[in-house]
This record gives sequence, C-alpha cells and structure tokens, in this order.
Amino acid sequence: INDLTSRRVVGAIQADFRRDFDFRIFADAEQMRKLIYKRNQQVGLCRIVSTTGYPSILDGKKHYIREGDFCMPWDQYNYRSLPWAEIPETIDQVGSVYTCQGFDLNYVGLILGPPILLKDKDKIAVDLDKVTNKEPFQKRADLKDGPAFIKAKEDLVLNTVNILMKRGMKGSLYLCSRS
Repeated sequence: INDLTSRRVVGAIQADFRRDFDFRIFADAEQMRKLIYKRNQQVGLCRIVSTTGYPSILDGKKHYIREGDFCMPWDQYNYRSLPWAEIPETIDQVGSVYTCQGFDLNYVGLILGPPILLKDKDKIAVDLDKVTNKEPFQKRADLKDGPAFIKAKEDLVLNTVNILMKRGMKGSLYLCSRS
C-alpha cells in the first residue's frame, strides 16, 4: 500500500501477506459489493468506501456512486453519537475518508474513483481534473502554482487512498473506476 501511494507503483503481493489477509482486486463494483455484504453478515463491521471523483455536495440530497451495475449513495450526515461505520444501515452507503478515517473495519471495499488511473500495467497516476472534493486543497499556504503545487495536490489525493486502503483489518477489496 505504501509503495502504491508513495512510489505510485503497483507491485506484486507477497504470498505470506495474502495468507493472513484477504486482498482482492475487482473489475466489477457490484461483485465487490456482494462480497462486502457477505463478509458483513459473517463478521460484521464491513463497509464500502470511495475516493473522490463522484458527485457529492452538502445540499441535503442523496448523491450516488455509479459504476456499471453498482449504484449506492454516499454516506449521509450522521446525527447520531455512533460512528458512521457502527450504524448498521451504513452497509447501504459508500463512506469517505471523513467517515472512516481512524476507524478499523473488518473488511473494506474501496472504489478508487476516476482521479486514480492505472498506467503501463504497474503504475498509477492522478488526474486532478477528475477530483471532486476540493476541500483538502483549501487554505494551504504550501499549495502554490507550478509543479510543486501539482505534486502536493496529487500527494494529498494519494494520501486519501492510503488511509482508505488501510481501513480493513481482515481484508481489503478494491475496484479501480472505469469512469
């Protein structure tokens, strides 16, 4: 995960890692959702999360992530004292870095949204034009124009990926968006 998000390299997964941890990459978000639902019934505390790249604004309306046959709403504002992931109904929502940062799930299904691109079979890139959450870039004195500005923005997006990928303690399932 660290190599992926810091060096932007998709490396081989070590056999001993796979033995103790359920790590899968999906081409179909709906298939990933079905497995997350099954794991949630078996062990609980399994959720789907996503990176930026899909419509979402705080206007009180539902906004959806759509990938092929997959269609689920983003997380809704939580008026309860329970964390988002501990609310049973949130199995039917897609969480964000804001709803699950610092929270351990048993399994996480992560949709790597449209800004995360696979290049040359073993490298990833960030398309900043497809980032929909501009909040991390606000009020940052270190984010000025030029190449350093672009790299800092890309690093912030990849840091979000790193955080989300590490939410699953027993397994992590991933889908790279085709949007």
